[in-house]
Amino acid sequence: MLRGIAALAVLLNHWRNIFFVNWPQVHNQDTGLEIFYFLTKFGHEAVIVFFVLSGYLIGRTVLR
Repeated sequence: MLRGIAALAVLLNHWRNIFFVNWPQVHNQDTGLEIFYFLTKFGHEAVIVFFVLSGYLIGRTVLR
């Protein structure tokens, strides 16, 4: 489940980077947009979590 959440976070981060401008360029900085930008900024961290979990799960399977 954590790998799925991490993959979704990466997808949302890429989606935001493709279709939206950076936060300092937003003219109407309301609370809804602030929450959206906050929730979609964890792409790099999510990649790390995804690969660490993948390595753990694959390594555990190989060692069995």
